[in-house]
Amino acid sequence: MCFKKKTKLFLDVDDTVFMSSEVVVDILNKRYKKNEDVNDMWDYSYRSLFPETGEGEVDEIFSSKEFFENVKVNPDFEEWYKKNKRKYDITFVTKGTEENLKRKESYLSKLFDAKFVGIPYHVSKGIVDMKGGVYVDDICEYMCDSNAKLKIVLTNKRYTKYNKDVPSADNILVAFDWKEIGEILDYYENNHLLR
Repeated sequence: MCFKKKTKLFLDVDDTVFMSSEVVVDILNKRYKKNEDVNDMWDYSYRSLFPETGEGEVDEIFSSKEFFENVKVNPDFEEWYKKNKRKYDITFVTKGTEENLKRKESYLSKLFDAKFVGIPYHVSKGIVDMKGGVYVDDICEYMCDSNAKLKIVLTNKRYTKYNKDVPSADNILVAFDWKEIGEILDYYENNHLLR
């Protein structure tokens, strides 16, 4: 009997699996008594919406109990995962503070059958060997460090400073949402382009 080897899928977490920016913007709106819209966000420091944020404030929010009590999984990812979880060997690859990474791993392990790799902010995601796999992230600068066979930049239906300048390469594609990611993966799988 011959078993098909699962494709390795490496997924960023914040704004790829989690709807993180919605929660951060909501917390900062309450904190600064503003009414900013996440769709107007231009940078992942959130200073385009909240120039008054202090050094380390966003990191503190990402590590907070309040963040993890409010963050939701992207419903498009959840739907894709339910249909495809058996087809892929999934690893979450995410950056954060020590506290953020502990909380993320705990949260994700309760919902998904996947490996977890937590990386400090100052270390490149390129340390993770993604050879032969697919890498999905919302920040295009991380694509250059990865050795994945296929790299997909997820825009989440909005273009920002960190996802609009996609490096020019045959193996880097842009997806609007998880529905498009699913279509890309299906095309590559069905045409044996990931083997």
